[in-house]
Amino acid sequence: MICELEFEEGEKVFSSCPIGIQLTLGALAVFKSNGGEEMGKIIKILNSGKVSTAIIRLANQEDIENNIKNEKEKTEIYKLCREKVKELGIPIKVISTHIQFDKSLLKVKFLAKKRIGLKRLMHELAKIYKGRIEFHQIGVRTYAKRFDAFGVCGKRICCATFLKEFEPITIGTIKLQSLSCGTGKLTGVCGRLMCCLAYEKKHYEEEKKRYEEEKKSNT
Repeated sequence: MICELEFEEGEKVFSSCPIGIQLTLGALAVFKSNGGEEMGKIIKILNSGKVSTAIIRLANQEDIENNIKNEKEKTEIYKLCREKVKELGIPIKVISTHIQFDKSLLKVKFLAKKRIGLKRLMHELAKIYKGRIEFHQIGVRTYAKRFDAFGVCGKRICCATFLKEFEPITIGTIKLQSLSCGTGKLTGVCGRLMCCLAYEKKHYEEEKKRYEEEKKSNT
């Protein structure tokens, strides 16, 4: 049996389940990942699929209590990160912190306009956290997913619902569809050109090719 688990602010993985563990939707489970042990919520139960992790056990009361402690410590570290970034004058925005369930890893996600050296911040965090520390720089589109906002179409933004990979959107894509580059309706909540501009790109490319071939044959 295979299940989909959600953890760490919306991240999802597919896990295999050993025989003897009864899966139920909404239950918490401890699973083995490449970096150690994590806890997640079962959101889908499947008969087949590609897996990247394995469930160790359904969460017991001790697991749940340890996870609550991790969440409390995570919040404290998040506040410390923001204070130190301001104090040290580091030009980044701390987005979130995550402590792995087995406490072997602390992940800090941040937003920045360019690559930034974070040795000073690492040094400050190492004073209070003895496990491994990783910094992950995210883009504005990934950041926008966290808000689950609505677009100009009136629907929830694509990146917060079904879109898993971001395709580069260029001015050429806009010109191909004969859209006006000056309209603010072409930018999403992230401030970048909307992802949906690429959905019909292939159709417009095919139509342009067909038009050029017909034009050539008529000359």
